[in-house]
Amino acid sequence: MSMKPGRGLLPIAISVLLLLPLLSRGDLFVDLLFFLLVSILISSFLHAIYLKKAECVILEGTEKVREVLVTEELREILTLSGCGHVSEILLPSWAKAQRVEESDGKVNIHIVYSFPSSGKYTMGSLKVFVSSIIDVLRIGKEVSVKRSFKVRPESSFWLLRALSFLGIGATRGKEATMGGEGGFMWGAFFSSLIFGRKGEEFFGVRPMLPEDNPKMIDWKSSLRSLQLSVKEYKSSPQDLGTTIIADYRCSGSRTCDSIASSLISLGLFLAESGYPSPLLLELPEMRALKFSDSKKLLSYLLEKVIERNLVYLDEAELYELTAPMTLEEIRKILSDLYKEGMQKVYGNPYQWEIFVSPSQVMVTSILHDPLTPIDIASESSSKGYALNIIAPSKPWIDARDLEVAYVAKRSYELTVEKLRSLGARVIEWRWKKSEIQN
Repeated sequence: MSMKPGRGLLPIAISVLLLLPLLSRGDLFVDLLFFLLVSILISSFLHAIYLKKAECVILEGTEKVREVLVTEELREILTLSGCGHVSEILLPSWAKAQRVEESDGKVNIHIVYSFPSSGKYTMGSLKVFVSSIIDVLRIGKEVSVKRSFKVRPESSFWLLRALSFLGIGATRGKEATMGGEGGFMWGAFFSSLIFGRKGEEFFGVRPMLPEDNPKMIDWKSSLRSLQLSVKEYKSSPQDLGTTIIADYRCSGSRTCDSIASSLISLGLFLAESGYPSPLLLELPEMRALKFSDSKKLLSYLLEKVIERNLVYLDEAELYELTAPMTLEEIRKILSDLYKEGMQKVYGNPYQWEIFVSPSQVMVTSILHDPLTPIDIASESSSKGYALNIIAPSKPWIDARDLEVAYVAKRSYELTVEKLRSLGARVIEWRWKKSEIQN
């Protein structure tokens, strides 16, 4: 338990010191004012002693460990009793007090939990400072809250959803217990944004993204939902050739999570929509693969994500998600699903015109190889097509050194600027709901 000056101490103390030399004049007003200020100081100190002895407790009991996706923000109201007026709250960096409400002797603290990365988080206690009279002194109190969170990467949600779609293991419904609908909607948005085509069959209305043409705004839907919405058109799957260019390289948990989420959600969208004969180009190996259908492509991408551990979980943590099946059992089933419908495409992989198509998308962190996306975007532009690139939002965030992060940020921004000048559409995989809304 600690004590520190409040906002009211300094002005009152200065006033008392200024009045001291004037007491000898015998001015009644000065004497009364001095007496009043001293009385406030004494009362405040006595109140502080009372507050120091009073017990501040949380009304709710200890909660069990909560499981949440790293992209989700949890909200909670902590109700404290016996604290007095709370003027300051100290929380971990991943928790933020939005507002404090006081009523009937209780204090309601509205807290938002937003986790920087996957892992286990524990908040054993929080520290509150309660104010004495006129905030002359603040008394620090430790309040036991005992909150624990198991934070999963977003790609674990997509992994379970894709396995459920393929009918593998007992994963059906598990992803629903993890939240992630914000991420699912975002994945659906960018997938339909890439593969939708104007002038064809009307598909529906979705929220507007920065990359959308303002001419496609549906004002009636926008007024109804109070957010800008655009009309979405979609061609028949049989009318479009689909090319996926995948660069699996990433530098840390956040960028790897975004790469894995992008690849799986993209494959899932194609499989659910029934796109035939997709082509996959893997970087930096320059290996081109043709699949008989999108389900086989999805199976292959899942196997790659697990093999390279882009989900960034150890084997025991992954088994918690896929139990009772082991990872080896799942990888064998996935391999059996795609191996008969996959064939290698021969030719010079550096001749990008082989892979350019009206419906093409590249998944990359950009930082590991800026030149290849530029080369492909240039070739696509010469053919009259626009290369769609899905990249992690702020891929420099995994850098541990500030100088390295700055260089990576600058390199990323310059590369994106060049890509857009070539007509490429760079879509950032937004990590948080707040990023999607912004």
